[in-house]
Amino acid sequence: MGIRLGRDDRGALRAVAVFAAALVIGVGSSLAAGPASATGPATGEGAPGLLRASLAEPREVGRGTLRFLGMRVYEAILWTAGAPRAEAPESATPPFDRDFALELVYAMSLPGARIAERSDQEIGRQPDRGSAVERANWLARMRAIFPDVRAGDRITGIYRAGGPTRFLLNDKPLGEVDDPAFGRAFFGIWLDPRTSEPALREALLRGLETGTGGGARAAAAPVSAPAR
Repeated sequence: MGIRLGRDDRGALRAVAVFAAALVIGVGSSLAAGPASATGPATGEGAPGLLRASLAEPREVGRGTLRFLGMRVYEAILWTAGAPRAEAPESATPPFDRDFALELVYAMSLPGARIAERSDQEIGRQPDRGSAVERANWLARMRAIFPDVRAGDRITGIYRAGGPTRFLLNDKPLGEVDDPAFGRAFFGIWLDPRTSEPALREALLRGLETGTGGGARAAAAPVSAPAR
């Protein structure tokens, strides 16, 4: 699931004229998180089957589109459970105070191994998330779980407060990482204030900020992320 691409990937992107972005890969130039979609589901009725089964009363609270040189990289959609979990600590900040899911709908192909590697690098932006040993274990699990993706594929990560993180490909189970600390670190790639894509984070959390269930329908002006 992804945010920023390294400079060494740009030449390959231009050569094959495809996206070089994904779950946790972004791009090494200026990016824009597009406005929240004007259409799309805002209630659990529109959620994929396994996502509905995994979240209590799922609702879509926000979505945003990541672009590279005007091309769509992926659309990210944040779903949350209807109510916080009773066992979630009071200090947990939204959406980590409840179960949620982050769904990425890809626009181009990307190798699973690269997704895992960039995920690890983006987690590294949060130095307080995971020791060297933990991160090595997480990377090994991500390499085993993340598949190669093609345009139209959907990878969904399901966060459990105090539990494992589960992954789906096109609504079918991929695997899980049975370490609660991984969930905060992994989804922090998009949702932590230190994310490399603050505009996308804002779009995903828009429904939580307004307190409405219609985050996907909220109007939002596109904001360009800083070039790196």
